[in-house]
Amino acid sequence: MTKERVVCKTIIVDDDSKSRKFLTKLLDNYSQVEVVGEAETISSALKLIKEKNPTSIFLDVKKNDGISMELLDNISSDLKVIFVSSNLDFALKAFEVNALDFIKKPIEEDKLGRTVNRLIDDLALGSEEMLKSFSEKNSSYEDKTDNNPLKNMLTAKNKNYVKLTYDDRLFLTKNGSSKFIKVDSILSITANKDYSYINSLDEKKIILLRTMKEWEKRLPEKYFARIHRSTIVNLEFIEKVEKWFNYSYHVYLKGVEQPYQMSRRYASKLKEKFK
Repeated sequence: MTKERVVCKTIIVDDDSKSRKFLTKLLDNYSQVEVVGEAETISSALKLIKEKNPTSIFLDVKKNDGISMELLDNISSDLKVIFVSSNLDFALKAFEVNALDFIKKPIEEDKLGRTVNRLIDDLALGSEEMLKSFSEKNSSYEDKTDNNPLKNMLTAKNKNYVKLTYDDRLFLTKNGSSKFIKVDSILSITANKDYSYINSLDEKKIILLRTMKEWEKRLPEKYFARIHRSTIVNLEFIEKVEKWFNYSYHVYLKGVEQPYQMSRRYASKLKEKFK
């Protein structure tokens, strides 16, 4: 019998070594899942993620060196997160940060099996094939905005993160051709691993090799806000914000049919901008 291809590389973050070993043993039953490492602390987890580049993480939210949200703020938004905890209160938190699933301790094998199947399906259907297809048709754009010699000279100490103004234009190149995208025409930016999709009035979707954190450093804070781990929106295009459920919200933009999800964590920050 041919062994199934490994679809998911995962790490386990838990301050209880027995819990880590138990979960590792359970996951060994799934040929498409490979546990590539274990971590006891947030700092060691960040190091492990950098070294192993996993596609998912099983995260116990009861940590001694900092709340797990600290870890989520420093990892790719495309990393599939499964919360594991004996406290059901964290199920709500898992929803707010758009985690893939929540597993209550003690772990039941049936529940773990359903989570693993969901994880494998999500990855199999997911971003890599879609990203490849989309990239071949639409993208591989490179941001050349910072290649202005005068601007580089004035910002030599922070050359990688030249702050854009609302009146600026992004200078993008692809296969020898170039185009400009007006910053004030950007409706939203959504993340997919280290790539980001620009949804603008000028172009429906453009893909660019840039992370959410890099965008936050470049975009003018007065006009753009992060409303989710994987979403930044233009405040000028917000039409309405509606309560959804479990303290989350839907953000509607002018000219965009589907709403964007906003967690309670980012909702409080957005309210500050409108004071």
